[in-house]
Amino acid sequence: MIDSNKPSKAHWERNLRQYAHHAKPFFEVFTSKESLHWVLLVRHIDARGWELHLRDPESGGNQSKYLSHGGNFVQASQAGELKLVKAMVKRTQADMEARDGSDRTPLHWAALEGHLPVKQYLCEDGADKEARGERDWTPLHYATTYRHIPVKQYFEG
Repeated sequence: MIDSNKPSKAHWERNLRQYAHHAKPFFEVFTSKESLHWVLLVRHIDARGWELHLRDPESGGNQSKYLSHGGNFVQASQAGELKLVKAMVKRTQADMEARDGSDRTPLHWAALEGHLPVKQYLCEDGADKEARGERDWTPLHYATTYRHIPVKQYFEG
């Protein structure tokens, strides 16, 4: 629980940067989407230039398997977490063309899951609408196949 005497943004950024210097990769200590949300959205920490790794919850928490920064960006897009996606673009070195194990980009996942606001944001920020992933599919293929009509119309319009 955060105390009512909240330290300033400068305090957090200075202390987190100091910690990051001694414990790379810095974000391995943040083991959930909620903690990343806290760092980027609540504390507004600028993490550009820091290594970004979150513990993979699928690994049971005890294994040394980590998701890459790109993997976290793909997951935030897949989950439709618009605020987190925006924060990752603004405050980290998010790769718009990051790929997951199935060769899908964040835009593929936003289209596949029908997350129109995330899809719009990624397109406006320069994501490749014609990127080809698994089965040589574009994001439009996913929107069409999974019947996400508003997303499909956005691609076609």
